[in-house]
Amino acid sequence: MKKSIFLAVIILFAYSCKETGVPQYAIIQGTIENPKSDSLTILGKDRTILSSVRLTENNGFADTIQYPVGYYYLSYGNRLAQIYLKPNFQVTLAFDGKSVEEPITFIGKGAEENNYLAEKAMFQKKIQAKTNPGHYLKLEEQPFLILSDSITDLNARFLAKFEGLDENFVFLEKQGIKLASSTRLNVYRNMSKQNPNKNISNDYPDPYGAIEFNDERMLEVPDFIYSAEAYYQDKTLEKWTENKTLDFYTLMLETIDKEVENKNLREELAFNTGHNRMIHSDTRDDFYKKYMAIATNGEYKTKVTEKYQQFKKISKGEVSPDFELYDINNDLVSLADLKGKPVYIDLWATWCMPCIAEIPALKDLEKKFKEIQFVSICKSDTKERWTKMVAEKDLKGIQLFAPNDDIEFIQKYMIQGIPRFILLDTEGKIIDSNAKRPSDARLIEQLESI
Repeated sequence: MKKSIFLAVIILFAYSCKETGVPQYAIIQGTIENPKSDSLTILGKDRTILSSVRLTENNGFADTIQYPVGYYYLSYGNRLAQIYLKPNFQVTLAFDGKSVEEPITFIGKGAEENNYLAEKAMFQKKIQAKTNPGHYLKLEEQPFLILSDSITDLNARFLAKFEGLDENFVFLEKQGIKLASSTRLNVYRNMSKQNPNKNISNDYPDPYGAIEFNDERMLEVPDFIYSAEAYYQDKTLEKWTENKTLDFYTLMLETIDKEVENKNLREELAFNTGHNRMIHSDTRDDFYKKYMAIATNGEYKTKVTEKYQQFKKISKGEVSPDFELYDINNDLVSLADLKGKPVYIDLWATWCMPCIAEIPALKDLEKKFKEIQFVSICKSDTKERWTKMVAEKDLKGIQLFAPNDDIEFIQKYMIQGIPRFILLDTEGKIIDSNAKRPSDARLIEQLESI
């Protein structure tokens, strides 16, 4: 079959060369066969968009990007492919634009690493049935541990088949295999603890035992930051259990500050917590001060400060942002219409399993607290699925539908994850912008105190 090649230029680092003459950029080139879109996108390892590139008349593309060595993603239509780039790489790649399943092929300098990643993606699909938590969580401890070890061994042997790979790339891939094993062990342990029919043995392996959390090179490993966050959350939990009056996430910042020796790792972990976990802090002023005392990166400090200022606008006692949304009867309802009674707001979606899990407890609250108005806002969903589930689940309270996430209420509350709960007083002022879930016994105490 005739194969065409699609053209792109990705330049990393600077546009100049070192005195040695080694280019400080990577080059990717080719053309797309059967293009289905007029552009493609380069993403960072955290899936943030770095660059969008338009195709030429000949279905080629060219771009220059100044970013460091490491993992990136090439996004085109429904295809998302992981790639690895470093200075002096010059790779030509090819794929059919109308085929999502056909792997990308690479030639040139850097082709070995990227062909490995393409083949690894296909290999992971083949063993997906075994690596899926839905499968291994059904197993008893020993069969699960045997399976987990065999998956780790399979991945290690798959990597070993490829010769001539960059030394740093091999290190990162080996660490990635360890992280995948760590995640499996951690998920199985935590989920089994919630299962009354399972008991974790005393000699269960330490999920984090093989991970070096003070090696700065680990920052290049995809998803390392999330494993590190889980690790320090566990260490914080040990301290917080001794004194639950402390704010968990402020304590987590303290744990990171004291226990992470490498300054760059400490900076990244503190930012990840400071930026993403501020919403969950019960003492945001202290949380913010603690982060600022740890941080040295000016850009990170600015981002966390901006988020802190946004949160101050939805802090306790502030007037809540308003909304005007249609209910299940197609009547327009505004938050202003609900003044006179406390309001408990639930933001959810029909596809969100944690949201669905809260429905029984929410119904119990609706029966118990007649003086409180319960409002459920379905977001990031379709109206058809929403109306169907409202009927099937016999959902009570005020059921509203948000057609998109651009409404002021969602934007000002910075709602990114669901379920999310908000509690307001009789005047529409905020009691808690991140209220407890219906299944949390502490919510009953809070509602009784209003």
